Amino acid sequence: MSRPDTGGRMAAAPDEGFAQAMALLNGGQVAEAERRLRQLQVVAPADARLMHMLGLIALQTNRPAEAVQQFEKAVATYPDEPGFRGLLGNAYRAAGRLDAARDAYLAVLADDPASVPALINLGNLALEKGRLDEAQARYRRAAEIEPAHPEVQNGLGQLALGQVPADGTVPDDDPRRQAALAAAAGHFERALRAAPDHPAALAGRGKVAAARGDTATALAALDRALRVAPGQPDVAVSLGKTALRAGRLAPAKAALEHALQVLPPWPGGQAQRQYAHCYLSYVAAAAGDTAGYAALADPAEMVLVGALDGDSSGLNTALAEEILSQIPLTWEPADTTTSAGRQSGDLSRGGGPAIAAFRERLAAAVARRIDDLPFREGHPFLGHRPRRYRFNLWATVLHEGGHQRPHIHPRGWMSGVYYVQVPELAADAPAEAGRLELGRPEAQLDAAGILPPERLTLVTQVAAVPGRLVFFPSYLFHRTIPFRGADDRPRISLAFDVLPEA
Repeated sequence: MSRPDTGGRMAAAPDEGFAQAMALLNGGQVAEAERRLRQLQVVAPADARLMHMLGLIALQTNRPAEAVQQFEKAVATYPDEPGFRGLLGNAYRAAGRLDAARDAYLAVLADDPASVPALINLGNLALEKGRLDEAQARYRRAAEIEPAHPEVQNGLGQLALGQVPADGTVPDDDPRRQAALAAAAGHFERALRAAPDHPAALAGRGKVAAARGDTATALAALDRALRVAPGQPDVAVSLGKTALRAGRLAPAKAALEHALQVLPPWPGGQAQRQYAHCYLSYVAAAAGDTAGYAALADPAEMVLVGALDGDSSGLNTALAEEILSQIPLTWEPADTTTSAGRQSGDLSRGGGPAIAAFRERLAAAVARRIDDLPFREGHPFLGHRPRRYRFNLWATVLHEGGHQRPHIHPRGWMSGVYYVQVPELAADAPAEAGRLELGRPEAQLDAAGILPPERLTLVTQVAAVPGRLVFFPSYLFHRTIPFRGADDRPRISLAFDVLPEA
């Protein structure tokens, strides 16, 4: 970034002092370089170079709040310098302030509609928030301007990979997901031709290989990615998961703990934090560490089965009618784990009067659950009380044989499900049909046979009953056992996440 003209408003830092600080930084003496830069900023608070470097150092040393302060000051001092707005967006994103990050990137794009970095950042942000159509539009527009840009190709690869649920390998007889894997692989390889050490594209190569069951290639690519960018928690989590699948418990634990060390303060980095704790619970189970396993996954402490306040029978009737007749439902959406069923989009806003009434009663139940949770310092679930949060909410309609494959909700802190309509089981259906099962991972996670039933002692099942409300930590694997009803009525539920905000 060029140094903006201060217009004589305030003295700039001496060039010699700045050069000395940069020499220290380039020599790896980050703390001393930062100390020198802060000293210079006392006498030259409006020097753009100092705001720039101190903000970058704060970002790179996992202090996003300090980075936000530096870049907010830079934007206020030099409002016509677009680079600062982009950096401010990055700082907001690292701090978990995703809406503020989006506003900053949009401000860059308003000044320059052809800004490829802004388009990429908006695409990445949309992908992180699950707005796949927007992510695709941003990446495609960036590709029109710079088709070979490695970040563009990586973004398109991540978008394609997102069509494959992160629940293990993809079978050869699933052409839709195999096509998504092939598209993702092509984009990642194009990114790596332009930038051979691009960490996210290397990680993407590893994730594609893992989904294809090629563990050796996956481990090699992910290990290389983490060596290139040791501060990337998503790479560390993917390496940890893949090592766990291979039965390599010590490397798995090391990678997952590394991910937690480099994450920004809670609630920043929520998705990778949840994956890390999820897989660490299975590392503990596989190693026979019953205390460590229970600390993360004991349903007696962390799962609540309850109900909404008051009678819900009339609400359930209205909800079932509204969901089936007024809410758009998609059959087996590609980015979900729904099988033999339909699912809605986000219902946290909009919908009819029944959905609105449910949201109001759910909000009261969530607030009560948060207040009633026991507190445990340092625990990934019990050690937090989000002061600000929002919901996402969606309906699932399962038909004969319908079920949800094992999954977690990485963007949530606490998740849950409410049962609207549950027909009687067919006479020949097993007793557990349609139940919610918590704690059992996807079968592919145990590719090395390290998680036999006697190690998974904390798996629990909850019967689906109309009006029942279940809360659980978002990092707990859960699934539904295939449903078989006595009549043609579908099984209807409303699932939700509590999303913490900074």
